[in-house]
Amino acid sequence: MTSDLPSALFDIEPLVPHLEAGAVVLTPNRRLAQAIVKSWGGYCVQCGLEVWRQPSVWPIEDWLAECWQHLQDRGYQACLTGSVATANVESLLWESAIIDDGFVDAGTQAAAFARKAQDAFHNLICWEVPLTDIATSGHEPVLRFLQWQARCQTLLREKDLMTLAESYQVIAKAYDEAALPIGNEVVLIGFQNPPSPLHRRIVESAYNEVVEWQSSRAVADARLFVADNDAAEIAAAAAWARDKVRENPSRRIGVVLPQLTKNRYRVERLFREAFAPEYVLPQVPRGVPTYNISAGYSSSDAPLVRSALRLLRLHRATASLEYYVEVINDPFWGRVFDDQIIRARCQVLLRDGDRVEPGGGDFRACMERAEAAVSDLPSGLSQCLQNFQRRCREQPAYGDLVYWSREFTERLALLGWPGPRSLDSIEYQQHQHWLDLLGEFEALDLVTGEVDVDQALNLLARLCRETPFQPESDETPVQVLGLLEASGLKFDALWLAEMHDEQWPQTPQYNPLLPVDLQRRSDMPKASVEQELGLARRMLQTFKSNTDLLVCSFGRYEGDTERQLTPLVDSLFSCDSPGMVSETDTEKALTAQPVSAHPLMPRFAPVTLERITVDKAPPLDLPDAPLRGGSALLRDQALCPFNAFALWRLGAQPLSEPQPGMNYRDRGVVIHRVMQLFWQATESQANLLAMRGEDIQARLGVICKRVLQPFKTILGERFVDIETERLCRLCSAWLDIERARAPFEVVGLEVPAEITLGELRFSLRLDRVDRLTDGRLAVIDYKTGNTLSPRFSADRPEEPQLFMYALTRDEPLAELSFAQISAQKVQRVGLSDDPEVARPMLELRALGLESWTVALQTWRHQLTEIAAEFRDGDASVIFYTREASRFQNYLLPLNRYLETLAEPPDSGDEVLS
Repeated sequence: MTSDLPSALFDIEPLVPHLEAGAVVLTPNRRLAQAIVKSWGGYCVQCGLEVWRQPSVWPIEDWLAECWQHLQDRGYQACLTGSVATANVESLLWESAIIDDGFVDAGTQAAAFARKAQDAFHNLICWEVPLTDIATSGHEPVLRFLQWQARCQTLLREKDLMTLAESYQVIAKAYDEAALPIGNEVVLIGFQNPPSPLHRRIVESAYNEVVEWQSSRAVADARLFVADNDAAEIAAAAAWARDKVRENPSRRIGVVLPQLTKNRYRVERLFREAFAPEYVLPQVPRGVPTYNISAGYSSSDAPLVRSALRLLRLHRATASLEYYVEVINDPFWGRVFDDQIIRARCQVLLRDGDRVEPGGGDFRACMERAEAAVSDLPSGLSQCLQNFQRRCREQPAYGDLVYWSREFTERLALLGWPGPRSLDSIEYQQHQHWLDLLGEFEALDLVTGEVDVDQALNLLARLCRETPFQPESDETPVQVLGLLEASGLKFDALWLAEMHDEQWPQTPQYNPLLPVDLQRRSDMPKASVEQELGLARRMLQTFKSNTDLLVCSFGRYEGDTERQLTPLVDSLFSCDSPGMVSETDTEKALTAQPVSAHPLMPRFAPVTLERITVDKAPPLDLPDAPLRGGSALLRDQALCPFNAFALWRLGAQPLSEPQPGMNYRDRGVVIHRVMQLFWQATESQANLLAMRGEDIQARLGVICKRVLQPFKTILGERFVDIETERLCRLCSAWLDIERARAPFEVVGLEVPAEITLGELRFSLRLDRVDRLTDGRLAVIDYKTGNTLSPRFSADRPEEPQLFMYALTRDEPLAELSFAQISAQKVQRVGLSDDPEVARPMLELRALGLESWTVALQTWRHQLTEIAAEFRDGDASVIFYTREASRFQNYLLPLNRYLETLAEPPDSGDEVLS
């Protein structure tokens, strides 16, 4: 009768006589206990019952908590002397004891040692090892641990608390004294690791008979699947589970991943791609998937909880730009749903402020300006921020955790958290979980006392990091489990992953605070190779006897390392099935199709795309004034017409990325200004040559400090001194090059000029104009970037700046050059028609230009044609050099260049040299 229950996760029929006799069932985890209860309910329904007695099925930790509650109800004296500290409270007390000992300061190290000490003390009690046995062990860390333990015990007693393990000792004593009634029979199910000696003693004292439950089923079929790597293995398991459910939705499918907690996010992504690939589409609402992943994740990683913690730190005077950008893009605050334009404008304004760590006032001011600029879209974001800040100013600086819990709730409400839209199922669970976290946070008040807001927030954030969150889901046919969660459950088909020799058996993990030999002798958890080997064998036998189909798999490669199949897997296969390589259709398809191909793609029906030419914009309405952009406009048009159209007609620009200290733009301005002031004072090469080295350094030092004075208030005097030294070094290197040039005098600095090319007028500013002794001019432009390699011979000039400068001069030319002054290189790059002047630059003849007259005519013709392209609206997505295709990559979302690469190239679509 019960064999017709395909949905049961536990084979209830052999257990029925025990349950009907009133036996208590203890399990190692809550999942198995729930499966047994549900299977019992299914059995009762099959028997035609409408009402039945709920069986007494408990996870062993919950059963012990129930025993403690019974002792309190009976007034047992040992229970009345103190309460049981929660795990978080106990951890804080251990941490306090460690800090008081002076071993480490407060912080991550203290918390890590506290967890180790807490585990060590718990294991000593549960494995019934007296502290006197370790005091003389000679293990050096033991002495430190005993000091911490004594201090922690003092703190516990001061607060009338005891640890969870100590409460188990009280329960054991109560059973020895007959303070609790003795039961007839208890059944232990699913314990791959035997219970600790203390747990075992309590159970044996509480019941007359203890039954160790073992399943007697035998596996019908076993197969082996070898993947290339871990990702391919998980993808194969997901596709296999999906296909099994499609064949028969009532079947129970299990996928066991030993490293599930570590790989949780990868597993979730690959399973979503297999079961619901359309989840990536923006119009598809997020819902609870048709499979269940047992491993939770840190509460601080839950989007709603992470949002709350982030928003609560808005009280700080300053924060990183990245932090404020995260706040701006956080969807869980505000009063209006459709306020993305305001948020985007606020981000632009905040970035344009050019501060790596803006202040809270800067953020609020930018939000106000953004709202004022889009006045037709009410948002109230700035008002939320003002109300939040006002609340922060009005509240006391210190308070207990109960106060801070309520205060945090009020502050979040002022920001409109959790946002204007309705929460989906998972977000609603996260919201409820946040309320539970606040309750646990308040319980920590027992050991913290009054703290300030930052201390309170740090405690809350730590609690969230250390508390897992597991979304609840409806009953699903596919269960994705870790090793211990799968213990004792029955499946119609089971996939057991990571069956390589590095995982089976696992390596021991000793507690460094306790002697290793003592951990081995006491058989503490993960204390010996023999223990791990025995555990692995027991678990494999359990999996084998709880499914009809077992698929074992492993990823052959981890990076460049090749793995081997664990020898333990031999016990799963019969002798007449060597190799057991699977030949199912699913696995054949997986080996043929790359894992990187998204499974959503086959769902789209083939379509014929219509190609629309969009490389022609409306012609430019000629303005009366010169065009903004100057030579940069023609440079961009020469490199990629569409990018020039996006930048200089549509107004596209990258988001500003503030940098610590001075940014590249500031450094360029400073170099230009230093050179301008130096040559205003020096005037000619002759004067430069007449100066001694120390006089040059003195003049440069005075000028650099004068130019850097505006940065002193923001960056400090020490920064100005260091930057002055750096600038003097760079400028001195450039002046050494100036000394070797032909004689000259400086006749122009920051010279304004205009040029007309075709119908377009451009406004320019020449950095410097020199006059040589023969009367000819040398035009120089300073460059402070690390890369400078212009190709002067190109048909479409990559750096038209010098050519445009040359076309503005009426007097004969001797030299056009860039002065590169950067930390990477200091050099002179340019052109001349005179071999003496040109050295080490290029001669015009090397470019096929016989004279300056020919060169100027050629450049005017080239630049006029490029200007005409811009005027006529040429917006083709054509990159004329390979370097140009990597230049201005922030425009890729607009020019869609990468998308065109996936299509067959048409003639003329791309010109690369």
